[in-house]
Amino acid sequence: MKNLIVFLVSFFLVINSSAQKRFSNEYEVNFVRSENGKIFCTIFTYCKNEKQCLEMAKVDAIKTTLFRGFTSDIKVYPIIKNLDIEISNKSYFDNFFKPNGRYLNFVEYTQDELTVYADITKKKKKMATNIIILRDNLIKEMQNQKIIKLLDNGF
Repeated sequence: MKNLIVFLVSFFLVINSSAQKRFSNEYEVNFVRSENGKIFCTIFTYCKNEKQCLEMAKVDAIKTTLFRGFTSDIKVYPIIKNLDIEISNKSYFDNFFKPNGRYLNFVEYTQDELTVYADITKKKKKMATNIIILRDNLIKEMQNQKIIKLLDNGF
């Protein structure tokens, strides 16, 4: 009986913690266009306040460019296709994505003052932010850090 209680308490703690993580990682991406090494997109984030939404949108835009890519009429492939690379370079990516981290060097423009949001619930907002990502510069950064191979190697 004691083991059953411990199991149920553990189960509910795991369920509760995964639900909180899912909320913080919840976002949608609309690819607008790509030109001159830049990606223009709209990021819809879900969070508690406007400032948090804006910062999360910038991180989500860079993570999408690095690990997911964009699908639309034109497919823009992710820069890093092997997700094990993120795990093997965890300390680099932790520093890269820390608050006011290096990822901000690859976000050229956001319409901070024109950001649109809607209240989903009292504690949850959905915000749309237009972002321009410097994809070519991001590729160079990943190459310089030896996270991905140079394009002229291996052909």
